[in-house]
Amino acid sequence: MSRNIALELKSVVRNYGKGAVVGPIDLTVNKGEFISLLGPSGCGKTTMLRCIAGFESVDSGSVLVDGIDITKKPPHRRNIGLVFQSYALFPHLTARENVRFGLKMKNEMPKAEADGRVREVLKMVGLEHLADRYPGQLSGGQQQRVAIARSVVLNPPLLLLDEPLSNLDFKLRVQMRDELRSLQRRLGTTFIYVTHDQTEALAMSDRVVVLSQGKIAQVGTPREIYQAPANRFVADFIGAANLLKTDGIEPAPNGDVRATLESGHQLLCAGGVRTEGEHRWVAVRPESVRAFKSETSERAQNVFSVTVLSSTFCGDKFEVWVELDSTEKQSKPRLLMHLPPDQRPEHVTAVRIDPADAAIVGEEA
Repeated sequence: MSRNIALELKSVVRNYGKGAVVGPIDLTVNKGEFISLLGPSGCGKTTMLRCIAGFESVDSGSVLVDGIDITKKPPHRRNIGLVFQSYALFPHLTARENVRFGLKMKNEMPKAEADGRVREVLKMVGLEHLADRYPGQLSGGQQQRVAIARSVVLNPPLLLLDEPLSNLDFKLRVQMRDELRSLQRRLGTTFIYVTHDQTEALAMSDRVVVLSQGKIAQVGTPREIYQAPANRFVADFIGAANLLKTDGIEPAPNGDVRATLESGHQLLCAGGVRTEGEHRWVAVRPESVRAFKSETSERAQNVFSVTVLSSTFCGDKFEVWVELDSTEKQSKPRLLMHLPPDQRPEHVTAVRIDPADAAIVGEEA
């Protein structure tokens, strides 16, 4: 095992009843990485986190941290930090005392050294001036930082975070999201972060693990997950996507692929081509559907005349639904597109999709 690997899951399976809830899962996490486990409710991300922490037993497979098999070890012997969704702070202890609690329980450090370590960590999370306040005297964001500091003070090689921002309002979530990512970079600690919020996962992570029905649908950088989804589930779950079913695909010049849609329209695809699976779809993000000006060369690829169905002003953009004009078949695909706020949706008569922005994907993994 490489010295750079912080966590390794080998064929991990967790069963409830007759069927596997999670697994088999194979995943390798490098030291210092920020990894997000992302997926809809019930996909197994929290169960997977609890298996790593030791709060759920593993029915088969193994969990390794720093190359050591911890599969059978109880939670308190795994040397893993955990930040709960509810923070789980002791209300009768001050911020300083909450942070020092773990060190006190371990009793492995002289009091003066432990006090210095607590001060250092409180300063790191920006709470040294609030060290003597009780949790009830702190805001939600401040309580969250105390919870993180309480785990970080033990210097664990791995920190698990179970949706720690879900109790905060939107603006505070955005602020704490940035602070959490900055803190992780300063610490250099490996973070495993559970969330159902796509924006959080894409904004904070080095890599994202997308889960579907207890299995990994795709692992990749935020850009890879968004621009080159591995299958229809990932394309549909991450952000907004237009999914157009194909009747078939065939090779095209320059290594491209030409997809024939059920409607009869043909679409040249070059970017993020995934052709696994019997059924294939073309995935196109709304921002990749661009208004086409009549004075532009008609020989441009992937140009379609359209009819505007509806538009919604969203402040920074218009969300516009258009319908591709009919071919010989009756089916008329609909596309969601984004327009800058200074453009007039009702003036859109044609759209263009760059081949590099059209990804062919298979059915769900």
